[in-house]
Amino acid sequence: MNRIDGYLNEVSWAMGGSFAEQQAARDELRAHIRDELRELRLAGVGEDAAIEQALHDLGDPVMLGRSMRASLGTAPLRRALVQPTGALVLARRNDRHLPPPRMLVALAAMCVMGIAASIVYVWP
Repeated sequence: MNRIDGYLNEVSWAMGGSFAEQQAARDELRAHIRDELRELRLAGVGEDAAIEQALHDLGDPVMLGRSMRASLGTAPLRRALVQPTGALVLARRNDRHLPPPRMLVALAAMCVMGIAASIVYVWP
């Protein structure tokens, strides 16, 4: 087990949640670490020093996991952290099967006026 996997294991342990949530977080963090390592290697930093720097930049794994656990139930993070390539993330739609309130008032007034007009014409 290398240092990156050990770091990700600590984050997952502190984060809790379902296995799918942990795996999505691990994949996301692994991508960030990979990008940071690439940048550091291009800057001429050695591999061991680059890994150390990348993990240091992310911070303490237990604190990172706890902060991710605290945000698991919030609305913005109820979707998976990582989406498959080509996936569309759409906002939840609030379907109302009733017309708007103004339309309901207009329909009620029309019905009442129709009944009132009928009574006026039929009344002796």
